[in-house]
Amino acid sequence: MEQHARRWLMWSGIMAALVACVLAAAFFAYWYAVWPIPSRWVINTSPWLEPQLRALSKGEGANDSDYDHISRSVESRGFDAYPVLLICLRSSDQRLRRESISFMQALGDVGQVPRDLADELIRASGDPDPEIASMGCWAMGFLPHEWSRPALKQVLSRRLATHREAREQAMQYLAKQGGPELVQLILPDMHDPEPTIRQSAIFALKVVGDPAADDEVRKLADDPDSSVRLQVEAYFGR
Repeated sequence: MEQHARRWLMWSGIMAALVACVLAAAFFAYWYAVWPIPSRWVINTSPWLEPQLRALSKGEGANDSDYDHISRSVESRGFDAYPVLLICLRSSDQRLRRESISFMQALGDVGQVPRDLADELIRASGDPDPEIASMGCWAMGFLPHEWSRPALKQVLSRRLATHREAREQAMQYLAKQGGPELVQLILPDMHDPEPTIRQSAIFALKVVGDPAADDEVRKLADDPDSSVRLQVEAYFGR
């Protein structure tokens, strides 16, 4: 009788452990959005940042409140959010990479970005995906100039292989940094077929403020695009 009771207790313990394991697995599966559970549930209830970002990248119905919720989640973690963003940036999921870059702004006042995360952002600026490349260039604004400058210059030097928005971001940041070599780096973009690129180039040269660019800018005074002509007038302060 005693032996039977022990055996019953043993099997009861085993069953309880199995049930606990199943429940734990279900719990983690829920947070990591493995099941087809609405992504917004995970975004708004998960206590962890990574599953929130993964759910956001998978969900089609995310709205502004979801982005605001994750922004607050990132901001509240401060420096501790950087390792999570790094994991997501190294993912093969392109949408997850885009989403993780977009939340860099929430950490703008936290302090210097760790070098390993900065390296991933620099790599993103040369990504073949145009949107990731553009966002990678945008994220250069959160890095020290000595880290971002070589990458931004390379974006402009690869003008035939670089997406328009990435080049516009690169010109904007480099112009703010200044430097005698920027005029020669930006001038070729004044002859780009895209009017928005020509506008960005003129604006960047105005910020640089080097008179060496004046003659080239003056050549665009009769540009077929009216917005480019207006940018030329603004350059010369008319």
